[in-house]
Amino acid sequence: MGVGVGVGVGVGVGVGVGVGVAVGVGTGVGTGMGVGAGVAPVTQAASASVATSVRALPISLASTGIAPMLPIAPRAGHAAYNGGAHAHGRPAMTASDREAAIDELIAKQEIRDALMRYSRGIDLLDPDLVKSAYHPDAYDDHGTFKGNAHEFAEHVMTGLSRMECTQHFLGNSLIEVEGDRAYSETYHVAYHRLPADGEGPARDFTWGGRYVDVFEKRGDGPWLILRRTVVHSWSRIDPVGEGAAMADAFTQVARGDRGDLVYREGG
Repeated sequence: MGVGVGVGVGVGVGVGVGVGVAVGVGTGVGTGMGVGAGVAPVTQAASASVATSVRALPISLASTGIAPMLPIAPRAGHAAYNGGAHAHGRPAMTASDREAAIDELIAKQEIRDALMRYSRGIDLLDPDLVKSAYHPDAYDDHGTFKGNAHEFAEHVMTGLSRMECTQHFLGNSLIEVEGDRAYSETYHVAYHRLPADGEGPARDFTWGGRYVDVFEKRGDGPWLILRRTVVHSWSRIDPVGEGAAMADAFTQVARGDRGDLVYREGG
């Protein structure tokens, strides 16, 4: 004979659907499903009652072979601490651990800021902003240019100024901090609009690659690039069709004269 406990939830107005699980005590196990008519509004109180009833079952459903649809008890990860340690076994973080973790987060944010300053400086033709991402004695292996990074910042402006515009998007960035050095790998996709010339229409030169950088912090100064290597993954050149008819209605990028909106007054 099976003795069961049923749990039902009504859904809808006019027709109620109830699903119950009956667990046998003794020699049998039974399950049942009932469908009834009527008004069965679902309320927060009813939901709470269902969850409480299921958790309160006095036996283990696992021992009966029935897979429970709701958790019988809160998952271990939901409990923050247990006897001074995390529920999953990792020791509680000490004050010194927290301080070290905060220092690392600050370092990584400074590094990301430098990466983004570089991209902005390139796209707005601002060599000083590009230089602000590097130490003065930094080395840049940029394929066609290999040498001092500050010299690269001036050199690259000549080629970029011949383009209608560029956009350097930064993607995945993995940063590993080791003392006063940090090693970062940052995916990027760079778009370069080449103007029309005697050989054909305007073209888009698109480049996909990675910046593999070594950053260094010197004394109380900021984290800056010490060495950069640009790694090529893929590239392509595509002809450009007609632009969007409404593009001229928008504010346009200003390059090379610090006239873009991002330059605040006095900045």
